[in-house]
Amino acid sequence: MLIVLALLGAIAAVGIPVYYTIQGRNDADVAVQSIALSLRRAQLLSEGSSGDSVWGVHMATGTVTVFRGASYASRATSFDEVNDLSPAITASGVNDVTYSKVYGLPSATGTMLLTSKADGTRTITINTKGGVSY
Repeated sequence: MLIVLALLGAIAAVGIPVYYTIQGRNDADVAVQSIALSLRRAQLLSEGSSGDSVWGVHMATGTVTVFRGASYASRATSFDEVNDLSPAITASGVNDVTYSKVYGLPSATGTMLLTSKADGTRTITINTKGGVSY
């Protein structure tokens, strides 16, 4: 009985840190995909002139928001599409991007950095044509 308990304890001692590492990687992957899809959605909505308005994306720690309006501060809040991200992910870099009507060109280019305690840093890049790579 003691040998079985010792084996279970050893397996748990190895398994729990591995689980948290895998969970951290998954959280980072989900955050990158969510942000990239939000950027593409805002660009498509702007290209289609949905609501005869420009659309954009605002990124904050814990959330990414697709919004309608020229800026996050002056947006029409009833059209917000908010996606939750893991609180273990910290965002930095470009935080607000709006896209021009019809052409879908971004107001800002550069990188968004997502830092995870368990899995390092992921980078999302927005180019001058609005293309998103990660």
